[in-house]
Amino acid sequence: MPNPRRPHRRASARSSLKVAFFTDDYFSFVTLTSTGYGDVFPVHPVARSLCNLETILGQLYPATLLARLVSLEIEGRR
Repeated sequence: MPNPRRPHRRASARSSLKVAFFTDDYFSFVTLTSTGYGDVFPVHPVARSLCNLETILGQLYPATLLARLVSLEIEGRR
């Protein structure tokens, strides 16, 4: 219930853009790390598919990077 002593202030476009950007970054980070808290989730089927792709890439990138670093270290020891 709104406080009658305090006038209602509408969020500016800039502040709502900041919130949307933070939510997008937060959701992307949670998806990439496959944490999946469940507080923000995609509704549209295309968005769900893109999130699945982002989760797979989020797991493959560190694995590929680590494999490359290990192979470079092994080559350097020879």
